[in-house]
Amino acid sequence: MGENKINTSKFASFLNNRKTISYATLVVILIINFLLLRVFYVSFFPDDFHFTKELSQEKRNLYKINPLSGFKIDSIQPELSIKNLKMIGSESIYGVTGKNQEERLQGMVLRVLRFQNISKVVEKYYDLPDNIILAMIMQETGGAEFLPNSSDDGGIGLCHMQGSTSREFNLATYKNCNKLVCYQHGKELRKLIADLNKDRKLLIYHDERFNPVINIDAVGRILAYHRDGAQTEDTPIATAICGYSGRKNFPKYYENVMYFLDFLNDKEFIESVKQKFNSLNKNLTIDDEKADFDKFILYNQSLNRNYGLDLLKEVY
Repeated sequence: MGENKINTSKFASFLNNRKTISYATLVVILIINFLLLRVFYVSFFPDDFHFTKELSQEKRNLYKINPLSGFKIDSIQPELSIKNLKMIGSESIYGVTGKNQEERLQGMVLRVLRFQNISKVVEKYYDLPDNIILAMIMQETGGAEFLPNSSDDGGIGLCHMQGSTSREFNLATYKNCNKLVCYQHGKELRKLIADLNKDRKLLIYHDERFNPVINIDAVGRILAYHRDGAQTEDTPIATAICGYSGRKNFPKYYENVMYFLDFLNDKEFIESVKQKFNSLNKNLTIDDEKADFDKFILYNQSLNRNYGLDLLKEVY
């Protein structure tokens, strides 16, 4: 009986060990499956898959510091003469228009690509999806540089920013406007743009939102500020955009931004923009030298150095 008891005990112990091994194996399998699922998700949805830890208000307030506060224009890149330029689409008080939707989209993409070397720096530093800021610019102005909100409510900049948001994130505004909605400010901005004949250098001295580097950097800081706070939407980037657009405008705003983002990330569509531009600009010259799409974009991006891009890179 004693021997049988010992054998029974060993058998029970063996079963327990088998169960332990099975549980351990199951846990390992679950972990592996999770990691594989994560890799799969990241591969197909890289912009949505971010684990964001909510930061303290004190740390989030650091995003409100303007790294280029008080920056003065630096003429690093001389402005050259451009002749025979024909842009895709046209501009109205409502943004970029075209004969059809494709031409409108091509016109917007063409315009925003001039600022991609700024957005890339900002998106990389704040861990934002590639081209998300350009997609927001497409939604706000289509890349039209001196386009106030059509309602004249005080929003201005490549990516429209209201007076209150601008001041909160330490951008100088015309006559120090700090209101969320101010129709008087909107009318004053429209008059200022006309009086100064859309001269960016002169406009910047009155309002930092006209500086493309400062404006785009502020967009990145605002997105990071909201992303790293309490999560209100399904993904951190959706939460960030909701904070920028406001709860009321968010559903349609977010839908539009994601729609535009698809085109910015579509190499075939970018190629169609290039071909369309080149077909329209067979006689285009920059500094009296023949130019095409690539040279046009490169030249325009080089001008961003005059507005603080080099300094921003140093800070970041």
